Amino acid sequence: MSENRGLSRLPDDPDYWERLEARVLETATPRLRAAAGSGRNAWTPLAERAGALTGLAVAATIVAMLLVPARPNATSPAVPALLRIPHDDPTLAAFLTSPAPPSVVALVLPDAGRPR
Repeated sequence: MSENRGLSRLPDDPDYWERLEARVLETATPRLRAAAGSGRNAWTPLAERAGALTGLAVAATIVAMLLVPARPNATSPAVPALLRIPHDDPTLAAFLTSPAPPSVVALVLPDAGRPR
């Protein structure tokens, strides 16, 4: 940004910047002191309602749990079908018993390399 200094409309006078800083601090200081002296911060309005908001959240959770329909008593399989090893899969058997790794085509299309 220093190479384009001539294009800026901002003054280069240090006194200007000191006066601007003094004006900003003079305007902001009473507000900052008033906020600091009151003992309140930005979270105070939310903190005053925290108990009511917590109670409302608990009540909504209980209502949601009561409205959920009951599940039928179905027995779940011991091992999910997606996680067990298929014993009757010919591609897996060929992969595990082959002396060399199969080609990608044989893995994607298991019937492609077999004679008909």
